[in-house]
Amino acid sequence: APSLAVRRRAFLTLLPAERPSRVRETLSRFLSTPGVILDVETRQSLCERNLDDVRLEAFLAEASHLASTETAPRGVERRLGSILRLLSEYGAAHPTRYRKLRAAFVRLAAFAALPAAREEAARRPAPPKP
Repeated sequence: APSLAVRRRAFLTLLPAERPSRVRETLSRFLSTPGVILDVETRQSLCERNLDDVRLEAFLAEASHLASTETAPRGVERRLGSILRLLSEYGAAHPTRYRKLRAAFVRLAAFAALPAAREEAARRPAPPKP
């Protein structure tokens, strides 16, 4: 299996180039591998880019999917936490996307089946930078 650093680099290379119809599948496949793909450096790199609606929606859909069960293995909670951190940081770096992301966090905080998802979503996102 490729090292985590190689998988992160592949993720950063493939996600922007992936066909819109395959973005969600690619995202899910990378995030379900062992280790945290969305580490600090990877999140920073994604926040420096402009994610189009398809890619942003894929992250939101993945977060919603992971939060949809009442119990989850620890790995799922870690994956969900890394996605929510990314979305929070992205909203702070891209104020025009803040409203959409904030609405998603409010929905997760109110309606997620997974308690850890409700707690994590309630803490996010940070307000946009001035």
